Amino acid sequence: MPLLSPLQVVQLSDTHLFADPNRELLGLSTADSLKTVLDSVRQIQPKPDLLLLTGDLSQDESAKSYERLRDLLEPLQIPAYWLPGNHDYPPLMAQILMTPLIATDKVFQGGGWNFILLNSMTTGKVYGELSADSLDWLEQQLQQCPVQPTLIALHHPPCPIGSNWIDQIGLRHPEALFAVLDRYEQVKLVLFGCGCPV
Repeated sequence: MPLLSPLQVVQLSDTHLFADPNRELLGLSTADSLKTVLDSVRQIQPKPDLLLLTGDLSQDESAKSYERLRDLLEPLQIPAYWLPGNHDYPPLMAQILMTPLIATDKVFQGGGWNFILLNSMTTGKVYGELSADSLDWLEQQLQQCPVQPTLIALHHPPCPIGSNWIDQIGLRHPEALFAVLDRYEQVKLVLFGCGCPV
């Protein structure tokens, strides 16, 4: 299927927000950092078509951190989709990050592309993993949409990125993911987060 029009996607990851906006992570105010990044997003013309939020949106898993994120994103008037990282709490995310502009959908289409968002978090661990059920679900989604170019996003890097720290907490057993992806030519791009605050 041909692309209907150019599609501009902004990926935001590892915002690491706290309930207390004055708290810092590694000497950095994550709330101020995110505001600066969003100021840059506002300058993009034409306005981006969508935001992909690829995990570690909170640092303390608090309702207030997700409420702050929601309140900062809403004025952008850009559709947003999210997936959790190892610092997140998905039940709260699903309650708070669900508005007319922020969707909980993990499969959606836009600009002729198919998007699939994977949950690679492992409760109580910093590394990531994809369960057999998650991989089966991914395969089902790919089978249902065999023609559209597909973007897959997850939090944990499925390959080494050259950082001793991040490479230790990446996706465990990535070969299982690659085995699925290798069977589907429509997969054109894999995005991941997992890093320092934005």
